[in-house]
Amino acid sequence: MTMKRTVLKIANSFLKHFGAQIVRNTQREFKMASAVQRIRKHDIPINSIIDIGASNGKWSVEMTRIFPEALFLAIEPLIERKRELEKVKNTYSNFGFVPKLYDFSPLTY
Repeated sequence: MTMKRTVLKIANSFLKHFGAQIVRNTQREFKMASAVQRIRKHDIPINSIIDIGASNGKWSVEMTRIFPEALFLAIEPLIERKRELEKVKNTYSNFGFVPKLYDFSPLTY
């Protein structure tokens, strides 16, 4: 048995007490949805999700499939994204957004 495999076996024997394990990632690229689905398998109640830097809301829409009962709050400071986020809000009753947190225009340095 290689050193790497031995360390993995020891780590997993420790982690199993917490209901976790280290697994090999066979995907070449990281996918957020698959990572979040693994979290979902632990049955941790997720009631609210805040999407900071929401852009067009694509990530929140993807997460509504995994956490359909959660309430979503998207925060996006770029006012040009407002129309796209309004479409998401009109489609999903559990989605809200803040189009602009505060106005930097009067700042002086």
